[in-house]
Amino acid sequence: MDQAELRWRIRRDLTGLTLENALAGTGTTREAERHLAPWLKRAAAALDTPMSIEGLEDIAAQWRARRAPYMLANPDWADVIIAPPIPRTRPSWWWKLTRGEEPPPAR
Repeated sequence: MDQAELRWRIRRDLTGLTLENALAGTGTTREAERHLAPWLKRAAAALDTPMSIEGLEDIAAQWRARRAPYMLANPDWADVIIAPPIPRTRPSWWWKLTRGEEPPPAR
């Protein structure tokens, strides 16, 4: 996986955690909102700038360790292997309108 995919997965974790806490918050989700959510926000912000493979591997390892106590529904979501960037095409206006700012998948 490349940096774009890692950023997308971390943001998805943050969105899922926020939504889960808002709908049916438990003690675990409230604790995760206090401890894990701020780190997820910082990591997603850090991933907005280009990083080296080693930097990405470091963030992935921290993400794996930090989410393990809280995100029990899909524990292997963070088991990722970092790879060099995948060449992606520029998103069309239709893609942005229907799917947001994430780039289209590599072909």
